[in-house]
Amino acid sequence: MFSTQELENRFSKVSTHPRSFQLKLLCLRKNHPPNTERQVVCEKPIHSCPPSAELSVEHGLVGDRWQPGDDPGSQITLMDLRVIQTVSPTQDDWHKNGDNLICDIDLGGEHLMYGSKLQIGKDVIVKVNDTHHAGCDRFAARYGKDAVKWVNSKEGKAKRRRGIKATVINGGTVRCGDTIQIL
Repeated sequence: MFSTQELENRFSKVSTHPRSFQLKLLCLRKNHPPNTERQVVCEKPIHSCPPSAELSVEHGLVGDRWQPGDDPGSQITLMDLRVIQTVSPTQDDWHKNGDNLICDIDLGGEHLMYGSKLQIGKDVIVKVNDTHHAGCDRFAARYGKDAVKWVNSKEGKAKRRRGIKATVINGGTVRCGDTIQIL
């Protein structure tokens, strides 16, 4: 786990590389056993990182813990690749943040307005929601309290370092390496 200053230094190093505008990692979050109440939260979430997955208008990321009836503004979550590279010591830990899509695209408010649409691959379109996404106790447990301070700072919120929440408006298959385009 890194101090706030170390996080700033790490972020400045990874921020110098050109953006690829690609989907880098898919993550299905399965933190409740099947056939149990939704309120049950397991001690150790089960994450799966497949090379491809289906995004559905009705179900979000098919196989993920989000279910119809949950907050529609939180159907899927996206995180900036540069941020996860900053807070996580190794790529093996990228899935632990709990976000569905790790993307090499600037998610900050100055680049991506609420209501903006992103096309992922050839078919999938998601709409950026105004539901706030913040670092929480689980994020602190995985990456440290300074990481939460860093993503939740005034600058961190403006740049949406913790990521964004989105809703699927056109479903289809997404694959790691798919291009992401702002529509």
